[in-house]
Amino acid sequence: MQALQPQRPPEDTDQDGMPDAWEEARELDDGDGSDHGKVMQSGYTAIEAYCQDLAAERLSLHETHRAGQGQAMPNANRPAERQ
Repeated sequence: MQALQPQRPPEDTDQDGMPDAWEEARELDDGDGSDHGKVMQSGYTAIEAYCQDLAAERLSLHETHRAGQGQAMPNANRPAERQ
């Protein structure tokens, strides 16, 4: 877990759990604390979409870190080989 370092949280004016910059990029209102429940085009609520984006970002950082250490990377686009 060395790659995880405490950081200052991003600005979240309405305190709905989604950073202002993320909301603005998706045309949400960073002053409306209730828009976390808005259903997005994907069918997920805004807070679910944010969590998915956050997880994907962390996974990408982790895979980049592993690749830099010469560890084998699974190919997400191809099914695992059967033994």
